[in-house]
Amino acid sequence: MAALYVRANTVIGITGTGWNNTASAVDGSYGALNASYAWWTSAVSSDIATIDLGFGTQISSVIPANAVVTDLMMGFRTYTTNVSMHFAPTLQLYDGTTAVGPAQGSGNSVAVFTVMLRANVGNIGYNMVLPTTAQIRSSTFKGRIQFARGVGTTSTTSYLDFFDMAIYYVNYPVSDPVVTGGYTTSTMVGAP
Repeated sequence: MAALYVRANTVIGITGTGWNNTASAVDGSYGALNASYAWWTSAVSSDIATIDLGFGTQISSVIPANAVVTDLMMGFRTYTTNVSMHFAPTLQLYDGTTAVGPAQGSGNSVAVFTVMLRANVGNIGYNMVLPTTAQIRSSTFKGRIQFARGVGTTSTTSYLDFFDMAIYYVNYPVSDPVVTGGYTTSTMVGAP
């Protein structure tokens, strides 16, 4: 099994008004906290905003098309100035406009919030869907992080530090097995 650790490096799009410094959501390296954040400010009751973050060719340039993704861990870190005015942020994976499973979050709204989600473990309480290899290698694969505020018009701000993924995969033969002398052989690509 092999692993690829990546940080989103492209802001693909945003919804909602009040976004600032969005490039800070895609700076830094996997696992590192950033000194700056992207942020969304709103004083609109029940307002919602999203930011779509992609990976460019970081995934497709490493994981071959014949690989099988076996596990996926994702993390994003947020901060809010007014916990009572914000719902917990959520993460939704997409391949282009097609959702890959349901939106996920911890259900908690706290001041500093790091969400770690895992797709291939059935007992941690999340209903993550493991993307196919084709989906995760797609140039349009992305994570959509949503901020939502509650009823009221007090201005509050939500910050986003990063969106990271650890992708675990297995490479399979690039050709059909060959039987010679009663033994099956095949060529493995990238075998550990």
